[in-house]
Amino acid sequence: MKNSAYNRRTGRPEPVGSTSPVPAKAPDGWLIGIVVTLLIIGTLAIFDASYVKAGESRYAGHDSFFFLRKQVQWVAIGAVAFFAGMHAGYWRLRRFAPTALLISCALLLGVLAFSHPVSGAKRWIDIFGQRIQPSEIAKIALVFYLAHYLSVNRRRIHLFQEGFLPALLPVGIVAFLILAEPDMGTTLATCGVAVALLFAGGAKPKHVLGLFALAAAGVFLLSIKDHYKLQRLLTFMDPFKDPDGAGYQVIQGISALGSGGWFGRGIGESIAKWNYLPAEHTDFIFAIIGEELGLKGTIPIVLLFLALVRRGFIIANKCQNTFGSLLAMGISLTIGLQAALNIGVVSTLLPATGVPLPLISFGGSSLVLTLFALGVLADISRRPVLPWDNGDNDSRSNRRWDRGAYLPGAGDRRSARKTRRVPTVYR
Repeated sequence: MKNSAYNRRTGRPEPVGSTSPVPAKAPDGWLIGIVVTLLIIGTLAIFDASYVKAGESRYAGHDSFFFLRKQVQWVAIGAVAFFAGMHAGYWRLRRFAPTALLISCALLLGVLAFSHPVSGAKRWIDIFGQRIQPSEIAKIALVFYLAHYLSVNRRRIHLFQEGFLPALLPVGIVAFLILAEPDMGTTLATCGVAVALLFAGGAKPKHVLGLFALAAAGVFLLSIKDHYKLQRLLTFMDPFKDPDGAGYQVIQGISALGSGGWFGRGIGESIAKWNYLPAEHTDFIFAIIGEELGLKGTIPIVLLFLALVRRGFIIANKCQNTFGSLLAMGISLTIGLQAALNIGVVSTLLPATGVPLPLISFGGSSLVLTLFALGVLADISRRPVLPWDNGDNDSRSNRRWDRGAYLPGAGDRRSARKTRRVPTVYR
């Protein structure tokens, strides 16, 4: 019986819609293996790319292992976040989606109002002595909110005013606040994931295409009017016009990546990390990997990210409830688009955006939130079928997050008039 839970005592299938316990499966092994592999590659690459800078930096106390120790600490915190996301119960988290989105918008406003610009952008805020990047929180919170909204309003999303337009309001607010920092890369990744979720959630193609065209026109107009964005666009078109100024980082990055060739210079033999390439352990770490390992080192990393997105789509396809399926798709696309943007910038296929490489670049809040989202994805792979899945599980009449399910008794009319309360197991 499809979507049926089996009673452990009798061995018989429970009726569809029952809330009897459904034992969780093991998480997707391929997903876990890919995440661990990328974390190991990232940790080793960060040490290799940063030990020169750390040894010469007063900020790092002339300690060559400074960034390595910091990254290991963030990986440990991220591992806790991963297991928390895997055991939190993704169906429970949906009730917090609107609150999380409001908090992330408040943090984005706090960044614009109180933070100090770094390299011409306001992207970080200090909370309890830790630097937090609220845009990383906002893009994950938006995925949760859209998955929740689309699952509840899936029968109205094809209607422009009643379903599609209300979904655009939070997307527009988050995109505007992130773009005001300015952070074009995160804005593009966030809007790209939102468009994909709206399309997968049942929106009409003409509405989605219209939104895409409007967003593209808006980004182009802002890029022309804003001096900061216009400078990056001009640098992308001709970085050699200002090789010692705006085009310096782009030129050094493509030079490092291209000098690796097929087999690279060798591990530890990078020249660019000797104070030639800025952001060598953060946004441009892929260039250092390409310089030392060549194509034989960069192609496997690209394939790992493609495999990660593919596993996410497989998990989404197997999930039997709309919220979990859209959430798995949104998390996978968020990581995949961010990786594509970073690699595209380093290889000069895209203008510089300041987006780190997920799981590999040095960073705190980005790594922890990415691992938490991947933990939620692993949780979806553990429970693709929830106890109350019944083919219409996300409609308002069938949501049973807080109440037990009432099932009619079997037998004649007398027993059918009576109902028995089945307690909700996953609470």
